[in-house]
Amino acid sequence: MIEEYGLLQINMRTYTVMIVLTCCAVLIPISDPISEIMSEMEVQAYSGDIGGGGHSGSGKFVAHPHVLEETLSSSVSISDTAWLNEQEIIVVGWYSSNVTVGNQTLVVDTEGVSDMLVARIALEEGVVWSLTANCSGEDKLHSVAIEKEAGDASGYNSTIWIGGAFQGSISIGSQTLAASANNNEVRAIVGRLDVNGGFLDYDHSDGNSGQASVFDLEISETGAYVVGQANSAATFGTHSISNLGSSSVGFVSHVSNAGGWETLSSTSCCTNPNSYQDASFNAISTDSDGNLLISGSADEGVQYNGTTLISGVNDENSEGLVLKLDSNFDLIWSASVGSRETAGDEQLNDISVHSDNVYVVGTVYGTQGKRVSAGMIPVSTRGGHDAFIGILDIQNGTWQHARSYGGQGDDYGGAVSRLTENLTTFSIGHEGSITLAANLITGMAEMGVALLTIESERGKEAWSIEASAYGLESSPGALSANETGALVVGNLLSLDGYSLMIFESDQDGDGYSARNDAFPLDDTQFRDSDGDGLGDSSEGNNPDDCPLQWGNSTLDRFGCPDTDGDGVSNMFDKLPDDSTQWKDSDDDGYGDNQFGNMPDSCEEEYGVSHADMFGCPDSDEDGWSNQGDIFVDDASQWRDSDGDGYGDNLLGFEGDACPSTYGTSSADRFGCPDSDSDDWSDDGDAFIDNPLMWSDLDGDGYADNSGAPELDLWPNDATQWSDSDSDGHGDNRYGTLGDHFPDDPTQWSDMDGDGYGDDPTGNEPDAFTYNPTQWSDSDGDGWGDNQSGLQADRFASEPTQWSDLDGDGCGDNPLGVNPDAFPYDFTQCTDRDGDGYGDNPNGNQPDLFPDEASQWEDADGDGLGDNLSGVNADPFLNDFDNDGYNDTMDILPKFASPGDLDADGCMDEVDLFPTLSKECSDFDGDGIGDNEDNDDDNDGWSDSEEERLGTDAFSSAEKPIESFEVVVPGTQIGLGAWDLLGILVGLPMASWLSFGLLTRKGRGERYAERLRNCQNLIALEDASKDYENALKYRLLGPHQGLMLERVRSNVENDLQEAELGLAPDTMSDYTGPSREIQGIIDDDGWEWLEHGGENWYRDQGDGRWRPWKE
Repeated sequence: MIEEYGLLQINMRTYTVMIVLTCCAVLIPISDPISEIMSEMEVQAYSGDIGGGGHSGSGKFVAHPHVLEETLSSSVSISDTAWLNEQEIIVVGWYSSNVTVGNQTLVVDTEGVSDMLVARIALEEGVVWSLTANCSGEDKLHSVAIEKEAGDASGYNSTIWIGGAFQGSISIGSQTLAASANNNEVRAIVGRLDVNGGFLDYDHSDGNSGQASVFDLEISETGAYVVGQANSAATFGTHSISNLGSSSVGFVSHVSNAGGWETLSSTSCCTNPNSYQDASFNAISTDSDGNLLISGSADEGVQYNGTTLISGVNDENSEGLVLKLDSNFDLIWSASVGSRETAGDEQLNDISVHSDNVYVVGTVYGTQGKRVSAGMIPVSTRGGHDAFIGILDIQNGTWQHARSYGGQGDDYGGAVSRLTENLTTFSIGHEGSITLAANLITGMAEMGVALLTIESERGKEAWSIEASAYGLESSPGALSANETGALVVGNLLSLDGYSLMIFESDQDGDGYSARNDAFPLDDTQFRDSDGDGLGDSSEGNNPDDCPLQWGNSTLDRFGCPDTDGDGVSNMFDKLPDDSTQWKDSDDDGYGDNQFGNMPDSCEEEYGVSHADMFGCPDSDEDGWSNQGDIFVDDASQWRDSDGDGYGDNLLGFEGDACPSTYGTSSADRFGCPDSDSDDWSDDGDAFIDNPLMWSDLDGDGYADNSGAPELDLWPNDATQWSDSDSDGHGDNRYGTLGDHFPDDPTQWSDMDGDGYGDDPTGNEPDAFTYNPTQWSDSDGDGWGDNQSGLQADRFASEPTQWSDLDGDGCGDNPLGVNPDAFPYDFTQCTDRDGDGYGDNPNGNQPDLFPDEASQWEDADGDGLGDNLSGVNADPFLNDFDNDGYNDTMDILPKFASPGDLDADGCMDEVDLFPTLSKECSDFDGDGIGDNEDNDDDNDGWSDSEEERLGTDAFSSAEKPIESFEVVVPGTQIGLGAWDLLGILVGLPMASWLSFGLLTRKGRGERYAERLRNCQNLIALEDASKDYENALKYRLLGPHQGLMLERVRSNVENDLQEAELGLAPDTMSDYTGPSREIQGIIDDDGWEWLEHGGENWYRDQGDGRWRPWKE
């Protein structure tokens, strides 16, 4: 253990993604790049076989030492590293004397007093920038982590977190923290930088005389978790650690992105408050569920949230400690490694979580023969300090693997980092020689640093490598790995003075790292200048014949341009754009490969054919080889499929229009069938069987070629061909300008088709050219003579008349001869007096006074006109006899009297009420008509009452008989004879029915009992007749009748069986149930019982059981 700042300071390192700052003066940026980065060293200088420890393989590492000081001393300590990207790292630590970093010398204010150090280093360029602080107090950085943005592979948008402690005062950016009144006070600090070294903000602890330091941090979604050690009265924002006595505690806290100590939890002490029972949280990691894994150390009796972590050891001992907490800092499990037999200190300096396991590294102490254990696993020691590595189950904290490593000197476990999916690497400081993974690593007197890699799942050693022959005592190098498997190790010394070593994988051992080796698995090649996948070394495997020119050729030469990708370089490929061809023996442009594109059919003979075969002689250069060309001297023809002497190429010379059919035609087309041998093909010959005719341009069936018989006079008009009368109009009357009169040269047109020519100067011209129903007009009035046609002249010889719409023989023209006064009424023609009524007495609306314009109608036929304003007007319209009675009511309309004025069918001469249509007579002479009079015979009885009682309403001699009535005493209720009769008969009847209804049930049960007690069929018949009579007189209802019928039927069956000797009561071997046994009654009144393995039934109330048969 090393006492720093007056508290227990424990070195540890973990590969995380955060950084921790501890400084105590002004941060001074140094931006000049380091130029002293050493080039890649000799392969054997710093390398180790990956296949060590019994595993196959010969992979190696290439080391990149980075000089951070000039002389061999321990003035520089690299406490933690983190990868910014695959090419750059961030390192933190401190230096205690002047040191040269690249081309800059960093000077300390007080020799031996540490100043913090932060640097960004690129693998190739060296130091990009660095920060430091100068002050009189101690300031150190212990941890660094990178908060990266999603998808930012470069890491240039990241935030750098640093953590550690400072003493006194410190200036950060534009802010200065005042020095504590107590110069021994040490404050924990967490700071955040950008990737260019710019300060963002910070958080620190407080407390009078408090001491605290941040040892490690881990990025969270909203900030960072930090762990460390504190004592006295340290406070963290609003959170405090107090009442510690003389002990130090391990603490865990969460710092938000926005700044501030959000939460705090720590160990507590103790069973003895005056004892030194210390604890420290040295490193932190998280699992996929957000739980926290913490490594550190604790003394006997130390507790966390009420749980004792270490017990059963000497107060002078501390044990290595592992905790698993949830995100609320509640304890899930704890585990430890240590000794119960020897005084010493065990501590776990670093922790890593992956592959569902927890990996820890630290230091154990023991004397020869004394046992150290991790859970149930014993850990051997060699005396003094030994390095320790262990693996725990992440779910329950049980130790899965534990082992110590050491020699005769002191050895320390430094840091752990995941190298690959299946490999985990640890840094181990060793004094003298040490064997790791079956590899003896020889050290010097000083502390050396080695790397040990194990298989992650089983803990089996895979390989080891010496990182440096020198190191800082008890502080083996900080360690971190990136995604490519590169490792960075700090706290290394050499005669050249470097403090940082980066190891990059060199799996083929050719001295070039995988990052710089184009062929990481081929030790004969490492460079590929043109990037074509073939090495530049002519002595190596698959050497590139064109090392400065990208190429993909593989057959004639390696790595030269091969445009078509057929394996042959363009230089020797006769067809560089065709991947299926490369050789062309006759240089005609067609390749010799018969399985490639357009293979040359005549490989040794130059040729340009390409239609039937490629690369053969072609005299007429039509693409067809001479061998396959029927017309070797005609470039437009090459094939004659039908052998008729005409080439198949229709566009060529005399191209065969029928290439697959033999033919001799040559006039309209070549090489088609010609049946009549007139040189015209059958398809083009309109008359294939007549050699004198072939052309019919209009397709009307008449030849139009010269020399043809019956030559078509209209060769371009399919509707005409001959002209018999030579008038220039074809004989086909339905064709174009057809002649309707082919034998009359004076006429040809007949537009209305009535057979009369339209030419007015021709023979028999048509007077109506557009009316097929008319053609002549004898009287010249424009109306045709054809009485059956349209616009027919009804008066063909009278030019003043033509129309007679009503057909009465009188013309419709009012100005013509004998005009029709009624053109739409065939029954009337003339109107002599002009009153609008026709003179024909038998026609419609006849004028009964044809010569008197003021009269025309006489409805009652009395010779007087109905027009009252006319001459000789009728004074009584509709009254033929003019007696004052309308004919509709006049009984004798042709005679002046008698009449029926009120039209009630009663003649006025006998009607006592001639003006009242509802009255005619008055039987009783009381002046009231019989219809209205209610008592026509005045006998005091109304007509309706007499009608109801059956007496004559018109005879006072007949009156209804007075009714008999008895008045109920004390009431006004009168009872007639029928009422009394109803009472005398109805009451006894109702009493009888009521009696029968009320006694039916009991009566039915008595009849049923009587039926059951019958001893023979005769008694049963008598009992049945009695209950049938009771049913007849309604003393029993239908329900009782059904029940009695069911009982009677059962009794009858029993009696019949008894007569036959089958009744159960008479059988000596009857085994049925006793009558006293009760069964289950169903809804129908049947009682059921299971007895003797059989089912039995009986009527409800019947005492005898009967067997049931299906």
